[in-house]
Amino acid sequence: MRLRLSNEELVGRVPTANLTRAEVRLMLQTARPKRECYLIHRLLYFGGLRGGEVLGLMPGDLMLTQRSLFLRGGKGDKDRYVLLDPETARLLAEPVLPFGKSDEWIRRQVNGVANQCGLYQAYAAKGLRISPHSLRHAFATHRYEAGMSFSLISYLLGHALAEDTVTYTRSARRQMRAAYDECGPFAQGTRLRQTEQPDPPQPSSHPSEVERQLEFVQQPAAARAKGLPAVPAPDEVEKLVVEAASRPLYSLLFRTLHCSGAWMRQILPMQPEHICSEHPCLRLPTGLVRVDPETWRLLKESPGRWGLKAPEVQAFFSRVATATGLAARYRSMGRPLGVDALRYAFGAQCAARNIDPVSLMTLMGHKFYETTEAYLHCAAYRFLEQYDATTEAEVEP
Repeated sequence: MRLRLSNEELVGRVPTANLTRAEVRLMLQTARPKRECYLIHRLLYFGGLRGGEVLGLMPGDLMLTQRSLFLRGGKGDKDRYVLLDPETARLLAEPVLPFGKSDEWIRRQVNGVANQCGLYQAYAAKGLRISPHSLRHAFATHRYEAGMSFSLISYLLGHALAEDTVTYTRSARRQMRAAYDECGPFAQGTRLRQTEQPDPPQPSSHPSEVERQLEFVQQPAAARAKGLPAVPAPDEVEKLVVEAASRPLYSLLFRTLHCSGAWMRQILPMQPEHICSEHPCLRLPTGLVRVDPETWRLLKESPGRWGLKAPEVQAFFSRVATATGLAARYRSMGRPLGVDALRYAFGAQCAARNIDPVSLMTLMGHKFYETTEAYLHCAAYRFLEQYDATTEAEVEP
């Protein structure tokens, strides 16, 4: 029999305090007069971030309309998207705050607030400590008690192993009591529920890694085993298409790339005979590509040939992205921005609308689920409704 020890047991540290909602509320109220300190506490609790992840935030990581944050190179060199409540997103949208430069600085902020409101001393007397991780721990426990699915909590926390999430949620006694009352052997009125479907089996590593590298060739950092692409938000793509309206052919090309998820190299050689006459599809040498009815209509009414070269398309795309502010956001993240970002946006938006993975794999021409899964992880905002429903209103100061 193998025993799993917590990190605290392995290194001999004092166990972390398990904060209640009232205690989190008290800490937020205490931190509120200091704007920077208050934002740090909100990121730790409402976002479930680690201290180091707070320090690494850049202005371009925030997707305002989706209330999402892109965390790059977190623990284990893993990228992930997380969700935020409206107030924390609003605070982040204001001028960038000068965060500290070390985990110790974050720890001092949290310990100072805990000391000021008396929680630090109260937990120390019990042999427990309060740290930035206490707020991350509280995020998991309180969301689980409020009904957020275990898989979503694990996803938002960036855990690779379910056992790591169990460590955070084991103390959710209220959820355990409710589960027993509903599902125990002698529970009254218990009904069977469909369990979550497991992910498809993972393919062998080498071919999938090659496909991933080809998929994210414009963003090498995303081609890492645990990397994710930076994707334009839906409103950012809309601004790109509108900004390109002065050049109708470019605007239609951008729209076609975005609604089809095709590569530019697939669409540029298109001829009039490639536009299907009966269905909203394009029959290209590389395969069948689907488009929406409106784009299909516009394509049939256009000359049918682009007559454009890839370098000039990329140059115009860069000008438009600069005018809309998308280029500046990508620069702040240290990610290159190319026309293929429209393909990335297609994958993420389909995932946000809960498309089934097999259909997405087919539409994007993937052979391996791992590549498609990256897009599923780029659309955290599809869980906003569940996130908001399980955000405890009474915690707000």
